[in-house]
Amino acid sequence: MLAPPLDGHHQWFSDDVSAGLEEAGLHSVETEVIVASVDLTDASDDVLDFTVQGRLTDDLTPLVRAYLRAVALPGDALVVGHPVDVYRVTWADPLAA
Repeated sequence: MLAPPLDGHHQWFSDDVSAGLEEAGLHSVETEVIVASVDLTDASDDVLDFTVQGRLTDDLTPLVRAYLRAVALPGDALVVGHPVDVYRVTWADPLAA
């Protein structure tokens, strides 16, 4: 809902990347999750829009900021968890033999 297609192209999330790699026949895929966070304390509305991948309305922005405060890591800053999925694809070089 917050990440609509851009210019008619579907936005890929982690499950989409995994499915796309599988569909392409790339079966030697290793995945890892990097446990990370992002500090949104001084984030402008544009940065917040980018973070949620959508254009927030004036009515919705305060609700999203309140939600982020509710799920923020302990402390005074508005730091929220932001795990990153990493994919490592390996394949045999057909010219290497």
